[in-house]
Amino acid sequence: MKGPFRLVIALVAVAVSPLIALAMPPSYSLGVQAYNAHQYKQALSYFSNAERGVPTSPEVHYYLGLCYQSLNQMSLARQQYQWVVQQADNPTLRGEATAALQQITRYVASSPTQHSELPKQATLPSGPKLNGRLQVMEFYADW
Repeated sequence: MKGPFRLVIALVAVAVSPLIALAMPPSYSLGVQAYNAHQYKQALSYFSNAERGVPTSPEVHYYLGLCYQSLNQMSLARQQYQWVVQQADNPTLRGEATAALQQITRYVASSPTQHSELPKQATLPSGPKLNGRLQVMEFYADW
């Protein structure tokens, strides 16, 4: 994810953080610091830990969504944002989660491959044939 979208989300996240940090476990503030330092895997670990302490926190779920989105795990990000939209009392946070869901939808729709799609099954390459059968070619090297 590049450009102004990441900046806007980071600014909103930073603005929301001081208001709720007092009621959160220490892993929450560590997660905010890691997220702001663009250490998304570490931030994800901190926020996952915070979620165990406060499983009904919309802010934790929102940050989990931000981390998953930054790590290009759009399906997991979508789940977190949907949770926030359904559970958050804060209309600003719900609005940000809704905007993030719309952005993910546009991103996935514009992508040439589906991010949650499994790789297609490989096919055997065609090779030299002898009487309709594949010819086995041997290769040896003494390197």
